[in-house]
Amino acid sequence: MKIDSTSESDCLSPASQTDAPNTCRRESAGDRAGAYTPYCNTGCTFRQNIGTIDKPFFPSSLDPASFRFDWYQATLDKNIEPFQALQWGQWLDDRPHPARAMHGYEVCHDYGQALISYGGKTGVHGVHVQIMGGDVCPELVQYLRHAFPVHRPSRIDVCMDFRGPEAWEQLSAVALSVASKFGVPTATAGDWIEGKAGRTLYLNPRKKGKEAPTFMARVYEKGHQLRGLGHVPDAPLDWVRLEFELHPPKHARGPLASASPDELARSSRWGRCICDRLGTVSAARVRLNTRRIKPHVLGSVETMLSQYAGVISEVKRDSWLTREEWMQVCGDLWDSGAYPGLPQSVRDSYDF
Repeated sequence: MKIDSTSESDCLSPASQTDAPNTCRRESAGDRAGAYTPYCNTGCTFRQNIGTIDKPFFPSSLDPASFRFDWYQATLDKNIEPFQALQWGQWLDDRPHPARAMHGYEVCHDYGQALISYGGKTGVHGVHVQIMGGDVCPELVQYLRHAFPVHRPSRIDVCMDFRGPEAWEQLSAVALSVASKFGVPTATAGDWIEGKAGRTLYLNPRKKGKEAPTFMARVYEKGHQLRGLGHVPDAPLDWVRLEFELHPPKHARGPLASASPDELARSSRWGRCICDRLGTVSAARVRLNTRRIKPHVLGSVETMLSQYAGVISEVKRDSWLTREEWMQVCGDLWDSGAYPGLPQSVRDSYDF
């Protein structure tokens, strides 16, 4: 596989375009067999026994490649009882470990690859499921979506792995070029001086004390990370991962419950640009920010609805207007942009 690093003039510097051979190749699912990777690139405690990587990477049959799920957390439909989610969890581990409940939930069960939380003041909104990274993550997400098709994802990570002597240089150059083109802020972490302990490049990183951005990305040296954590002592040092992390707003969560990893990776303009330059599988775009409204307008709408909720309830209680007549008034108001007055049929029915 070759990264299309010259599809746009600002993708790589002239020196990089001339000197860097396009030898970066993608990793296959079969290559990852037996290697359970931790669920984030900042380190974690992971109970699974992580085997060594003893198979060759990137067969030539995988071109182009697809993204895969690497993290998935969602709130299930309110009608789903906790025991139904726990039955799903038993498919993972019939002896879950108790875990600390967070974010207002009362109970949390740890199934190794997933956490199931319920109860408490937050539990009224539904059971919460968190699937952590690893080779089994894509399979668990598909099973969750099949068992509970109605749910609201609050965080989704999709990733793709690459390997090659120029993998880091090419991927980071593409990411920085796209960030410059779209004005996306960047940040770095890791060993950028000697490059021995692994490097991470963030696009649109989260800010301290602020909510996570709707769409962010990172490129990091996965092989260095696994060696540093002691999980895979002989992990290839030219193993690099591209990862997109999504935190969809509440109004967009429902539609994302069925979106594919490739669609999610293209859900922002600059994410789609990165995918195009890397030559990944083409996919439709899913929109994260489908609603745009100025804050002061939103505040006015909320004030209007709260002030007139009592009047609307009184009209309904006294049957002064039928639902159909009320919807006609609202429809006329919506279409004309101005109050057109009550329908003549209503005026003829009452003695004002």
